[in-house]
Amino acid sequence: MVWIILERQSKFIYGILNKNKMIKKIGGLLILLSFVSCKTNLIHSQTLNSDDGIVKQRVKLKNLAFCKCLEYVDSSYYQINDYSAAGFFQFLAYNDQVTFDLKPFVQNWLAENKKKYVSKTEGSILSKMICLDFYNSTVLDSFVVKQDNKLNKELLKEMNSQSKN
Repeated sequence: MVWIILERQSKFIYGILNKNKMIKKIGGLLILLSFVSCKTNLIHSQTLNSDDGIVKQRVKLKNLAFCKCLEYVDSSYYQINDYSAAGFFQFLAYNDQVTFDLKPFVQNWLAENKKKYVSKTEGSILSKMICLDFYNSTVLDSFVVKQDNKLNKELLKEMNSQSKN
């Protein structure tokens, strides 16, 4: 039910904002955020311990992967000085290997799937659409869950204690 309402809202907003390119980008971002914020999946449902912060770390890692997807699909997207990826990265408690592994993981997924996301009318890549599908994919969920063993437990405890204060 929620998805039907969101889909209708998205189509309505997109129709209104389709006239101007800058407004179109802002509208697309609003649509994107509405879908991302309503997504519940493996990341949220597979909680190990609600107090240990692992679920929050998984969401941050997924959000970083989403930002990286947008960056790799359309490098002009980041010409608007969007530092979201840096923000998510700053609050990750994973070791450095996870962020190194993330780049080829995202790029490989895009290489395998990019051809499916080409606009039939304009011939351009549907960057937000492909990255939303990537964000919602079980492939990304599995990747993120497998990174649990690479969490820096001390840093995670420190972040948890700071968030409770």
